[in-house]
Amino acid sequence: MTLRGGPDLQELLAFMEAFLSEESYVFCCFPNGSVEALAEYAPLGLFWENEGLTAILSIENAGKAGVETEPCFRRILLAVHSSLDAVRLTAALSRAIVSL
Repeated sequence: MTLRGGPDLQELLAFMEAFLSEESYVFCCFPNGSVEALAEYAPLGLFWENEGLTAILSIENAGKAGVETEPCFRRILLAVHSSLDAVRLTAALSRAIVSL
């Protein structure tokens, strides 16, 4: 895969590659969670909310953590090399996904 960079939106969209992950994920909120305690579940991402620490876990690891495994989501991976000067890329992707 060759990634072309630059600020031109149309060029970025033309050369971008998208992949749908095989694995499914769930968003899980841990009101008293800590980053250290969740590390064993290999979270894809962590963020703090008013309700507690939210982790993005694979279905398998969510089951091990004893939390709900529904609803589940799959990750869209986008391969694109964009310039920091590139603008409107996220908006263009959002429009494309909504139209599916």
